[in-house]
Amino acid sequence: MSVIDTKFHWSIRMNQHKIVFLSVVIGLFLLTGCTSDNRYLIGPNNQGGDALENDGSDKIQVLFFIETDESKDKHSILVHANERLLGALTQGLYFNAAFCPGEKILRFEKREKGFHVQDTVTNTHYVNWNIPKGEDLYIGVSVNEEGTIDATPKSEIEAKEILGNIEYKTFLVNRKIDICEPLVQPLPPAEEPVKLKNIELSADALFAFDSARLKNEASKAEIDKLIAQINSAHLTITKIVVSGHTDRLGPTAYNQSLSEKRAESIVNYLITKGITSRIESIGNGSRYPVTKTQCTNTLSKKELITCLQPDRRVSVELWGSFKEKSVSSIKK
Repeated sequence: MSVIDTKFHWSIRMNQHKIVFLSVVIGLFLLTGCTSDNRYLIGPNNQGGDALENDGSDKIQVLFFIETDESKDKHSILVHANERLLGALTQGLYFNAAFCPGEKILRFEKREKGFHVQDTVTNTHYVNWNIPKGEDLYIGVSVNEEGTIDATPKSEIEAKEILGNIEYKTFLVNRKIDICEPLVQPLPPAEEPVKLKNIELSADALFAFDSARLKNEASKAEIDKLIAQINSAHLTITKIVVSGHTDRLGPTAYNQSLSEKRAESIVNYLITKGITSRIESIGNGSRYPVTKTQCTNTLSKKELITCLQPDRRVSVELWGSFKEKSVSSIKK
């Protein structure tokens, strides 16, 4: 090799090192206000470990690097997100940035010569990306011979393979970081209400025969006992179902109407006493008797009415949850 060739090759090597060195230095000045910690370093890429490390915050870590660069001119790639400068790339350098999850408009600018803001922008590439939650990203930037820029997400395996061949690294972090909205913690699933109690009230104690009106203060006192259970300190009542029942005597339609009116009468009284839980009233007529075969039609009318007394009732179901695990003191 001639002296001229030797000088020429030496000059090329010196220029290559100058480009890398100047890229790093100018990049730092360009990103005035940038900060570094032990993960954001400039120097030989020989520390090992993962190229991308999450600091445990809600932000998403995104690593940008040059994947391929076939352009012949001297240039750098400036990367912006929502008009905020993130960092600059040249062949052999990469940087890390932190994002809040959500929509981001990334702008990649190819600039002549180096990193200076006054350098001519020769090409621009925009990408609209939705940064997902909890998923760090690797973005490979490519420049073809015509200077056209492309940016595509890479898998961690692909990125590490490329980054392993990069001699220098620069982790530049802009002080104007994203301020993420506080994450709204999902509410725990609502506890499914369960039937806590089924209370049977005698219709004969509440109403006169064939009537749906509370007959006296004693009948109201019976319902007041029910209200005391609804307001128990051990229970959270979310739903009350009041069902009226009659005996089999009389027409079916009449019994159905009577059972509905009796249930509604109880509901109205509960409301006047300040019970605000969701209350439903149901009339079942004589469909669900509790008496068996002992009440036969061979009995006299008076005896049959007395025998069928258990069928004339109002059932009250209390739905909700227990406030305490220990419910031994609650009356069943």
